[in-house]
Amino acid sequence: MARAKVPRDAVSLLLVDAEGKAPPRLSHRANVPVNPASVMKLVTTYAALELLGPAFSWSTPVLVEGAVRDGTLFGNLYIKGQGDPKLVIERLWLLLRRVQGLGIHKIAGDIVLDRSAFEAVDADPASFDGEPLRPYNAAPDALLLNFKSVVMTFVPDARPTPRRCISSHRWQGCRCRRACRCPTGEWRRCSLRRLPRGAQG
Repeated sequence: MARAKVPRDAVSLLLVDAEGKAPPRLSHRANVPVNPASVMKLVTTYAALELLGPAFSWSTPVLVEGAVRDGTLFGNLYIKGQGDPKLVIERLWLLLRRVQGLGIHKIAGDIVLDRSAFEAVDADPASFDGEPLRPYNAAPDALLLNFKSVVMTFVPDARPTPRRCISSHRWQGCRCRRACRCPTGEWRRCSLRRLPRGAQG
């Protein structure tokens, strides 16, 4: 702590036996209220283990409505979200590969995203810390994809100021220009521009 220049009165420490049968091995300001920060994860982890069990695994069912002929589904395909927090692009790709393995290569209908497992609530993502675009401020969603975040990479060009912007995936209504000008070290100030309705991305 001294090497890191952290004052003793800026931390709280408590080291106890997991079964609670022995006195604390270390206790420093253990009864002083502090911001729990990431330690709060222990509460949600304990609740998950207690309510769901250590062997629980998330699933995202895919339902088919209609007949399949010559590789085409004549009907709708439903993806039913059940709250999987790790449904990332790679796992979605594997999910759709399994659909293809069932003989479905084209869909002559709709892809219906079912998010009804979670109650829809109005939440302000900026209410916590004023940073609405931070991934950790994403609201709960039964069909949460890629942590509700987009990875953007700014690649330096041969010229000193322009940057090439590469997005992890495309999404409707937004465009990442191929070249944007961000001063060195000021990339956090670059922002996306939402296109007007009907404009081409």
